[in-house]
Amino acid sequence: MFAWEAHEKGVDVHALAEPTKLELLKKAFETKKDEFKGSLTRNVIDKYGGEEHLEAPPKTLLLAQTEDYTEYSRQGKIIKVRILQSPTMFCRSRMVRIFHVYCK
Repeated sequence: MFAWEAHEKGVDVHALAEPTKLELLKKAFETKKDEFKGSLTRNVIDKYGGEEHLEAPPKTLLLAQTEDYTEYSRQGKIIKVRILQSPTMFCRSRMVRIFHVYCK
């Protein structure tokens, strides 16, 4: 695909006749593309801010699921609380092999 697109844009390259030249052109294209994406991202962050949102949260927060159950009355008071084991120790699954893969 790259060779056809490059040929359409006027670059004299043939995939079968000059594979080395094609590979070098593709590497140069990829580096320029990455640099452009990086500079675009930096420009947007510099202009609008929000760099703290690009950082991924810790894995413990992403997978923090619990089976805690709380019942409330109509007035908003707690009637019944049931707390099971911590999310890393307890995992429900219908299939045993999934249990062993994800809960260990």
